[in-house]
Amino acid sequence: MIMPSAGKPGGGFRERLRTLLGVRAEADTPLSRHTSFRVGGPAEMLCRVESCDELQGILRICREEKRPVHILGGGTNLLAADTGVRGAVIRLGKAFAFLSDPPDSGPENGPEDGTERAADAPASVLLRAGAAIPMRVLTGRCACRGLAGLNIMAGIPGTLGGAVVMNAGTRTGCISERIRSVEFMDGAGEIHEIDRPELVFRRRETLWPEWISRGPVIVLSVTLELMPGDPGGLIRSLRESLRARNRSQPVKFPSAGCYFRNPDTGPPAGLMIDRCGFRGMAVGGAAVSGVHANFIVNTGGATAADILSLAGIVRKGVARRFGVWLQEEVHHVS
Repeated sequence: MIMPSAGKPGGGFRERLRTLLGVRAEADTPLSRHTSFRVGGPAEMLCRVESCDELQGILRICREEKRPVHILGGGTNLLAADTGVRGAVIRLGKAFAFLSDPPDSGPENGPEDGTERAADAPASVLLRAGAAIPMRVLTGRCACRGLAGLNIMAGIPGTLGGAVVMNAGTRTGCISERIRSVEFMDGAGEIHEIDRPELVFRRRETLWPEWISRGPVIVLSVTLELMPGDPGGLIRSLRESLRARNRSQPVKFPSAGCYFRNPDTGPPAGLMIDRCGFRGMAVGGAAVSGVHANFIVNTGGATAADILSLAGIVRKGVARRFGVWLQEEVHHVS
């Protein structure tokens, strides 16, 4: 059970958030209802936010009440502790799930590097999307509008904001390839817009500049650079990518997607896990998927402790056989 911090009554923190958000501030809500793993204890306060003013208010209250801030996103890359999560868990609401009307054409003077665009090259299209829009909605709407470039994200779960924070992607590409700029709020509540060259993208990780104030980086919206395409062809390609992904991944059980990052060199994580004989291994309700060995799935009644225990066994086994210490993609909160 989450206990209030010493010196500050828990009621003060909770009541201040309820005053700010009304019924959109929920106390002791099980995070198992809001994460793709379907595990996790209660959030001290789960806050659904519909404006930047509300978001700034939550950050201010958490600073004054000495509570941590967690960003939930779509809950698809998150492992919440069985004992619960202290502080404010923030989910951006419908106001942050917008998609602008295209097209805004790209720079008339050619690409940003100063080179000239070929005469027959199609102009880029700039599309602004809110951080809370689900990736499946974004990729589908772009295909229907004849905007190419996001089919590389077919089947990626969660929200656009979460995809940017972890530089989500597939074998065919990452979200960073399509980013023009990112609007975000820093831990002090200040709003900034940053262009792609100021960000450093790594495999399943985005590094933010050092000048950003300490605290969470909360993505608010993203400007994407896409290309004109044929809607029919894009929709067919998207559907085929989704079918292929569903054939190769364990879609029947709750999971957080690939549990470990693929190393920069050498065999992918799933292949090493498979060669160690871990496919199908279980701890409690958590199991290494028989469909894809880099997925840990909740077969029913799993706890965060089960998942962590199984992940530890897998990681140590891979290290012994291959000399590789696998890094987790999944983010832990407590």
